[in-house]
Amino acid sequence: MRREGYETMSGFEPTRLTLAMRKRGVTQRQLAEMCDVSSQYISQVEKGRDRPTPERIDQFAEMLNFQAQFFFGPPIDLIPQDAVSF
Repeated sequence: MRREGYETMSGFEPTRLTLAMRKRGVTQRQLAEMCDVSSQYISQVEKGRDRPTPERIDQFAEMLNFQAQFFFGPPIDLIPQDAVSF
């Protein structure tokens, strides 16, 4: 991934990481293991309390099979999984 474009994009959006993880069925613990970080770090990133480096964003993208650009842009409203039943 070419990182020079990151500066012109709007900032990293944590809700997009959460959505990507849900779409791929990956837990915080699993992503942490894949990226060799703590699950607490993933939690802090998802909550917007920690900002990942461009290299880490590339790693998230690779591990979750998403384009890195996906993690930039407007917030995505997430519906809690327990709020929906069929």
